Amino acid sequence: MRNDSHNRHSSLRQLDWINFCMADVQMAAAALIAAYLAAGRGWNPARVGIVIAAQNIATMLGQPFAGVWIDRSARKNWLVAGASGIVAIAMLGAGIAATAVAEAAIQAVVGLASAVFAPAIASLSLGMVGRERMPARIARNEAFNHLGKLVLAIAAAFAGARLGLESAFWLFALFGAGGALAASQIRSEDVDDEAARSAHVLGTSDSSGIASPRELLCDRRIPIFLGCIVLFHLGNAAQLQLIGQRLSIRAGNLSGIYMPGCIIVAQLVMIPGALIAGRSAKRLGRKPVFLAAYLVVALRGLLFACVPSTAALLAIEALDGVSAALFGVVWTLIISDLAKGTGRFSLLEGAGGAAWYFGAFSSNLLAGLAANRWGFPAAFLGLAVAACCGFLLFLVWMPETGSEIVTAEDRVARIGSAISVEESQQ
Repeated sequence: MRNDSHNRHSSLRQLDWINFCMADVQMAAAALIAAYLAAGRGWNPARVGIVIAAQNIATMLGQPFAGVWIDRSARKNWLVAGASGIVAIAMLGAGIAATAVAEAAIQAVVGLASAVFAPAIASLSLGMVGRERMPARIARNEAFNHLGKLVLAIAAAFAGARLGLESAFWLFALFGAGGALAASQIRSEDVDDEAARSAHVLGTSDSSGIASPRELLCDRRIPIFLGCIVLFHLGNAAQLQLIGQRLSIRAGNLSGIYMPGCIIVAQLVMIPGALIAGRSAKRLGRKPVFLAAYLVVALRGLLFACVPSTAALLAIEALDGVSAALFGVVWTLIISDLAKGTGRFSLLEGAGGAAWYFGAFSSNLLAGLAANRWGFPAAFLGLAVAACCGFLLFLVWMPETGSEIVTAEDRVARIGSAISVEESQQ
């Protein structure tokens, strides 16, 4: 018994390292790659946006299929290990790619491999700790995720100043190798595959407890939430990339220091923010925490549009830490709530990831074109408007999904029940 407990704790520590190395290396890499292409190669915002969008499109198309694969797999950790190795090799190629076509093709490979990470990490987490401990586990995942990006950004700033902007690609490859090593150390027997795909609760039409795609679509909360995810990332995804390009125009090669500085500021906020978000989502409910994330994205876009100071841009980027921490924790918890009893947790996580990257693709493409035609302030204002639209959709149409949340009506009902029991005893 003691040995089994030790092995499970060891597997959970390896899950921490996966999150440190790979959970969001794609998004972190995109910001630094955008700065490198703008400052190091002199590419305009539209051209940079197309390269980054290639990565987003590949992940968007790949995540639903990855989700189905992960739900069926009994070796989820090896899927993560393989995807991490592919990212490591592709990033080495990205550093020497000479044309926009080659760069876009390599980023598409990175995107396809990255499609595995979000649904696989979430599924491993659910299968290892169970539903009751899921909020705390997801918060811990996010904390290690942001700690990894913080270390990556600091290392990129140091390497960029000493060795040049292209040195960041070696760092990405190193993190990919670390993720592959950590994933290979997780024991498959420490993961409950039935729990990992949320199949323990019965009630679907399939005798195996697995809901059909039609049954999933009949739950109107699912398409509504997917639309909310699209609008969140439509407003959020391009902001950091635009800041990187804006800094490259003003600061030239110094953007290799300023851009990691923006990421560092955000990550310092995200680490404690993720832990607080996990507790808040369990105590207050998913909905108020998620709504707060939209408001922070809108405020950040508005401030970026109105404030020209480089120093102020670094301070405003702290808001990215707040919104990313809130969203990063709560969106997986909502997907877990929606998937309860369907046996389709990874599929829904993959569908949510596809919505995420569709929003990110649209954000990078449209904001890049807007910045190229009308300037950076107009692009940031458009992103803020998209976040406001997402806020309204989630506020009006999306109900609270956290079953453990005790509402005011629940408290009244419990008090009434207690009074009735007391009166009957008298």
